[in-house]
Amino acid sequence: MQPFLSLENGICAVTVPKLSAAPVLARLAAIGCEGPAMTMATQRGQRVAVLAETDGLIPPRAALPKDVEVLAWGALLPLPIGSRRTDIATEWVAAPNPQQRWLPSLDAVLAAIPARER
Repeated sequence: MQPFLSLENGICAVTVPKLSAAPVLARLAAIGCEGPAMTMATQRGQRVAVLAETDGLIPPRAALPKDVEVLAWGALLPLPIGSRRTDIATEWVAAPNPQQRWLPSLDAVLAAIPARER
């Protein structure tokens, strides 16, 4: 059985297409705001979900770039488990670090998205 993370209590996830995720993750790392990120299969194809702290209001869908989605308020994210298995469609791109007990802010993650996607 696969575990899930319920996005609540100030935690959200920003999802971007998997092919667009590398520059976003690199920008977050460059400014010291990297956090846990995972790949996941969705109806919109393979995406990368970056966990973030909701640091205020979540912007409306219309204010986000077209390929970006913010998941919050009880949304469930399937968590990667153990070694890679072919029947599970999630894996960590950047696993949680027990030494870093904070998440990047939602604003920081959204600001890391390249301007051409906005």
